[in-house]
Amino acid sequence: MIVPAFRWLAFAAFLSLLLVYFKGGTTLVKDIRRSVEIAGNYSYAVFSIIMALAGAVILTTQFLVCMDIIRTYAWPGSGWVAAAGAILEIAGILAAYRVRGRYLGRFWSGNVEIQPDHQIVESGPYRIIRHPIYTLTLIIYSGVASAFAVWWIWLACGTLMAGYILLTEYEDAYLTENLPGYSDYRNRTKWKLLPGIW
Repeated sequence: MIVPAFRWLAFAAFLSLLLVYFKGGTTLVKDIRRSVEIAGNYSYAVFSIIMALAGAVILTTQFLVCMDIIRTYAWPGSGWVAAAGAILEIAGILAAYRVRGRYLGRFWSGNVEIQPDHQIVESGPYRIIRHPIYTLTLIIYSGVASAFAVWWIWLACGTLMAGYILLTEYEDAYLTENLPGYSDYRNRTKWKLLPGIW
């Protein structure tokens, strides 16, 4: 009984990303349009659409698993793995809200761009790694894959995790070229996603 409850909480947390974090998907649509119209960047638009589709697969599958319409794969001890995964997903989402709200504030964007009067954030987790929200995203999707164990959700989570790793490379290159002082910040803060590793 505890695993279904944790899965429902994990589904609600993931749904909140769409409804609150991405404002019902409107920020995604706006950012795709902006990347094409202003920057002429069609590759980023295609990337964003693929990421959004993978997210839709995850959200839909979570709901169907919670409704017991789709059965997850089972392995020994899968109940505690699923509960731990759901907790990991929820904790990652809450931490992402915290980092975005407390440290990035108005400098956050769904698109990689420079905001008016943009400043480099070096407080909190940004003192240790350059992309803490992406690190939390990797934690979130690891939790999703553990809590909702069906092969296509593993594929969707893997796609999103690979996408965010690629996004760190793109974002670093873009900010180095367009944001004064970012190159110095890169030199001061060596790690992208994992302290002491990468």
